[in-house]
Amino acid sequence: MLKDFPTCCRIAATLLILIFSPLAACNRQPPDLSRLPRELTVVEGASNVRVGTNRDGSPELYYTVNGAPFPAVGTTSLIHSHLEGLGWSRMTRDWLNPDSPLHWEFVSFIDGSKKPEKRVHRWFGEWTNGNGDVVLYILTYESAMSEALLPPPDNERLLVIATFVPAPAVQAMRQGIKEPLQ
Repeated sequence: MLKDFPTCCRIAATLLILIFSPLAACNRQPPDLSRLPRELTVVEGASNVRVGTNRDGSPELYYTVNGAPFPAVGTTSLIHSHLEGLGWSRMTRDWLNPDSPLHWEFVSFIDGSKKPEKRVHRWFGEWTNGNGDVVLYILTYESAMSEALLPPPDNERLLVIATFVPAPAVQAMRQGIKEPLQ
């Protein structure tokens, strides 16, 4: 079931990840995945695998999964099993906005920043470990606009972004949210 558009903090967190995450140089060699934390996993069938870093130096992973039918149950199950096997726990509340519960299902919205506009279905998964580190997975389907109200995606092309946020960065970001803007 689709929920309403994500909360402001979820949007802000997504924008931080997307805006301040320069992708690795676009060379034709496969990325070196050996330097990534083992929490960032590439699922079977992934293509266009890229590695980047967040503004604070935290590693990020980007890839596409073609042939992933909506709502990506296979992909989300593989990611969850992988993290659970490493001792990570699903978060029940948004890591930057603890008043917002996590729904663990896709949300749907129109991305008017693209021309032509796109219909987007996005899933947020957040996990934590005993050290206070956070792992985020953002799964996205983009589709052409249609006349139907909230139709499922018109394709099976799933974009995946995975980010490892170490505990000190988690605490700094949480503290930054608490301080008023100047």
